[in-house]
Amino acid sequence: MSENKKLAGETTKYPWEGCETGTWMWHIHHDGLLEILTEPASARAVFIRGNKPAHEIETRLMRMGPIRNVDRIPVVVREAKNTLSEMARQAYGSPPSTAFQESSSEVWGAYSEATSAYYKACRTHRAEIEALHAEECPDCPWDGKTLFPTDEENT
Repeated sequence: MSENKKLAGETTKYPWEGCETGTWMWHIHHDGLLEILTEPASARAVFIRGNKPAHEIETRLMRMGPIRNVDRIPVVVREAKNTLSEMARQAYGSPPSTAFQESSSEVWGAYSEATSAYYKACRTHRAEIEALHAEECPDCPWDGKTLFPTDEENT
């Protein structure tokens, strides 16, 4: 999962076009900096277009894009995210579902531990991640918490 599947130099209207499951991405969600796609980006785009406030749609679609230099994400962050993704598949199913999946308490415990480990790795390596983000997403409105720092609700 460490290599992105979008071809370098590919020209599309949106940076996420052609990105498939397993691609490391910036801004899949407004309050997340980096994630791994759990479904094709086009599915997320359909959801955004159908469910998000009109004034947010274009920003979300333009900022969601592949991380071009995945190898510059600290190894501990990549490993923690891969573990978290595996635990999420076990807890929520594959592909993920918003419906509760019956899983054992051991699976939920492992998911919780993996979540904590990932967030800790991101906090520890925040400066490196944000430096890479600044290079790959110039003029991005990301404030460290959201793509919409001036929105009171931050939907």
